[in-house]
Amino acid sequence: MLCLKNTISSFQHPNIKWNVPKSGYFSCIYVDGNLQYDKVISSLQNDSIELLNTNTCFLKEYKNDHYFRISISKVNENKIKRGIPVVLSTIKKNMKL
Repeated sequence: MLCLKNTISSFQHPNIKWNVPKSGYFSCIYVDGNLQYDKVISSLQNDSIELLNTNTCFLKEYKNDHYFRISISKVNENKIKRGIPVVLSTIKKNMKL
C-alpha cells in the first residue's frame, strides 16, 4: 500500500479522491462528477488493467458509478508505478465536465 500511496501522491486531480488504507489489498477511487464508468472499465481491460466493479457493493436502487476498487494482491511495485498513471489518465479522459 505504501507504493500505491507514493505513486498517487504525484497524480492529484481535484475531482478524484483516493481511500488507501495503511494495510490490506484494496483501495478505492472516488470520482466526483459525471463519468462514463463502463467505458473506463473496458478501456482499462484492453490495457490489461482490471479494476473491480463496485456495482455489486451497492443495492440496486443505490447504484453508484463513481467508485472504483483497486486490488494490489496480484501486482508488484513496478506494475503499480506503471498502471496508476494509466488508470488516472483513462478516468480523466472519460469524465464529463
